[in-house]
Amino acid sequence: MKVIHIMPQTLPLVNFNPTDGWHARLSARILRETDSYKMECWYMQRGLAEVTVLDKQGVIYRIFPSRRLKGVGVEWSSLLIRHLKQALRQEPALIHIHGLFWPMSYYLISAFSSYPMVVSEYLNHLSMCEKLLRRLRTKNPVLLIGITLLHLADAITQRVVLGKVDKIIVLNRLQRRYFARFVGDAKVEVIPVGTDFDRFKPMGAIEARQRLGLKADAKYILYVGAMVQFKGLEYLLQAYARVVEEIPEAILLMAGDGPLRRKLEESSRKLGIGDGTRFVGYVDNEQLPLWCNAADVCVLPSWNEALGLTGVEALACERPYIATRVGGIPEVVETFKAGYLVEPRDPSALAEAIIQVLRMPQAFHVDRINGEKSYDWKYVARRFIDVYERVAPERLSTVHKL
Repeated sequence: MKVIHIMPQTLPLVNFNPTDGWHARLSARILRETDSYKMECWYMQRGLAEVTVLDKQGVIYRIFPSRRLKGVGVEWSSLLIRHLKQALRQEPALIHIHGLFWPMSYYLISAFSSYPMVVSEYLNHLSMCEKLLRRLRTKNPVLLIGITLLHLADAITQRVVLGKVDKIIVLNRLQRRYFARFVGDAKVEVIPVGTDFDRFKPMGAIEARQRLGLKADAKYILYVGAMVQFKGLEYLLQAYARVVEEIPEAILLMAGDGPLRRKLEESSRKLGIGDGTRFVGYVDNEQLPLWCNAADVCVLPSWNEALGLTGVEALACERPYIATRVGGIPEVVETFKAGYLVEPRDPSALAEAIIQVLRMPQAFHVDRINGEKSYDWKYVARRFIDVYERVAPERLSTVHKL
């Protein structure tokens, strides 16, 4: 059976590597589990001059030029649509779309609904109404009526489009409840993003620090991820300013990049913590286990997070983990039976938790075996294979008869 994974937007990554996205890893892992699949990963990329095709570990990657329609913020790739029509005529396939709330996704679901269709959604969804309210912060009755009508249109569109999908994959129970309102419980399934537990595993902190050129006797607080608004990094800086008052040897490592990096660097200087805050930039996935193991505590201060994959990686390395009580983060902590949860946007509570962990690291214990059963790639891949097997055979046989 052939599966075509499609990313319906340009990935907002600093270092774009089409063969190292999580769905690329999923495809490679499925091929390790079974030889009865053909896997392709399709991307859209603005600024690309022509279609690019790659082949790695048996997975075919196709990257298509796209355009962003000015004024409406819609990204579109006519080339991807044309190639998909041709590919499906040659060989019917299961289509797996990664990211739902994009015009391109809505079109692909509607236009190719005769083929088996799986959609994965990674974000805790805010309706169109909620997004506009947050942006406008208005009490104008005319605007409120208009926003309400847009919310209604958004809900109707979701109900119609989602009805054409065979299975919706989400990352947490909150998302599952949201989508079940539109399509029922049976169509929605919680399957997390996978982690390679053979790489993310405990090792000595001193060894990890030596390999990274870090101090052996410092107390390291680690954040890994994009530097974007919803990650709550300004609250982490405020919390760290309080931590160093109690633990002067504490150093904050900010691993990652993004549009807020310069602003955060400026904030660290204004807070008087510039000397103790290290912005280490983008960290390659191969190096992440070293950074996790070098840390005394890993922190995720997001105020909106569907899963918090960096938490899974930190806990797989059996490192102390502090995060906010939002989205799917509590489910990660529940699965590993370890971790400290604080309320979002509360630097005082975050600082208190960090101080407690740095002073009493021996109180932290992880159920790594239980975490592995939920988040290791081999188990995640098998769950997706099970979904594909339930969705595809009957629908593909129908397509063949058309």
